[in-house]
Amino acid sequence: MKKCPICGRDSAGKFCPWCGTPLPETSTSGQGQGGFAISPNVSLEAGGDAIFVRPQIDASVHIGSQTNIAGNLILQIPDTKPSTTPIELMERARYLLHHGMYNDCESTLRQILALDPRYIEAHAYLVPCLLKGRNASQVSQKIVSEVETHLQAIVDAPAWRGFALAAWAILKHDRFVINGMSEGHPQLEDLVAEYKNMSLSPEESSLLRHVNCTSAVRRLLGLPEKSA
Repeated sequence: MKKCPICGRDSAGKFCPWCGTPLPETSTSGQGQGGFAISPNVSLEAGGDAIFVRPQIDASVHIGSQTNIAGNLILQIPDTKPSTTPIELMERARYLLHHGMYNDCESTLRQILALDPRYIEAHAYLVPCLLKGRNASQVSQKIVSEVETHLQAIVDAPAWRGFALAAWAILKHDRFVINGMSEGHPQLEDLVAEYKNMSLSPEESSLLRHVNCTSAVRRLLGLPEKSA
């Protein structure tokens, strides 16, 4: 026999003949969801991620000197799945960028920075991601300003300084210098001079290949010509 968790009556069927409540397949009298014991005057109701425990206890029932008053108790059952970490999101962002999925990559990188605003690698990857394979002369000033903000965030990080110098030099040259515009600080000449005394890590080199630039600035920085 199964005990209905709502009205407390016994039944051998799949549904309670008195209130119509579906009866747990494996529950026995006095057992509730998950196999834990319930008393006849307590009802359980599933509601999404929560189980609502509705005690129907008369005010005259006493335990020792304490009176138990009828009321509702909600037990929230949290999602036990681990939350996605910045490291896991960064792995996804790398894949998306290297497959040219710029919009999805940008969204993923912004998730990382929402969790950790100082996550340097996310700032670095947003540079080519925001440009979306375009030359700096082809994007809006708003995007150029945001790219420079991310470059500023990584330029003092030793692991990403070489990339930051090269990418910033490309931005300065192709957006400002060749168009006769004021380039502001830092100056292209200073960026190029320091970059030429550095060597890039494999990851920096890989990321820099996603930054579109003119042949003129490639020659200026000593970068190889982009293969067709």
